[in-house]
Amino acid sequence: MLRLLKVKMTDKKEIDYDSISPGIVDLVRELNEVHGIETSDSGDGSLHAAGMTCAHPARHVFIQCFTQKDAYKLKDRLEFLYPDALVQVTDPDPSGDGWVMLWPDVEAKYGDYGEVHGEPRTLRELADEAWRRFAKKVRTAWTHL
Repeated sequence: MLRLLKVKMTDKKEIDYDSISPGIVDLVRELNEVHGIETSDSGDGSLHAAGMTCAHPARHVFIQCFTQKDAYKLKDRLEFLYPDALVQVTDPDPSGDGWVMLWPDVEAKYGDYGEVHGEPRTLRELADEAWRRFAKKVRTAWTHL
């Protein structure tokens, strides 16, 4: 498998696709097996709908990169591969790692999330909110080391 970008995981691990949420597993498999991009985290929104408030309410895939530069290269690549998706790069954490967040359903609305919070929200709004929470969590974790 051709590796065009370095991702954070250095040892290729076996992925248990059965443990991945069914609404995102095909995209995770495609990223890993077709495009050679090792994913770090993913979900399809079902855990949020089931009451796990720390889970994201929309389909997503996160990828950890060695550097912020690698993260921006990966962002460009993912925007080329998935032109209808929203791709974000977080602020670097203190180690210099970059995180890429892929949201495949940009125009979708997630009514159950909107009902909980009072109004329908677009995926872009959800992704921006998730990005802020994720960046804050990374910064907080590093300040406590």
